[in-house]
Amino acid sequence: MGTPKRNLYVTNTNDKSKCIILSAYIPIKKEDGKYYMPDNTPLGDDMWIPNVLDLKEEEETVRVEVIKSDTETGLWLCCYNDFFGGEEHLYTFKPKLREDKPDRFDWNEEHYEEEVDFYNSLHISTDIDMKVGDCIPVTLKRK
Repeated sequence: MGTPKRNLYVTNTNDKSKCIILSAYIPIKKEDGKYYMPDNTPLGDDMWIPNVLDLKEEEETVRVEVIKSDTETGLWLCCYNDFFGGEEHLYTFKPKLREDKPDRFDWNEEHYEEEVDFYNSLHISTDIDMKVGDCIPVTLKRK
């Protein structure tokens, strides 16, 4: 559990997965050419996402915001009751609602056809109007 992140950044680290890192911090590029978390950065303040911006490695770190998308981009913004009510969380898969508690999402791997990484997520805050149970496709926009 953590506080929702409002300021978000993306960095193309030239990872072999072709994904980019979305973070609540600005990664530090060191002399070895690799990116690192700043000192004292809590774990869970970043996630690997599809390169929805076609971000080039030479662009380094870019500030972004999460916006609604008319198409599926591989990013899903979901609103559910976690530790507090109506939290927004970003995922790289579309979580399913629980049948017994429709205000919560189902974290049972057996209920998903594809393999999902439940931990690749980020608790964020957006200007998107959402209610508990919503799970919508989103993308990123450069700020």
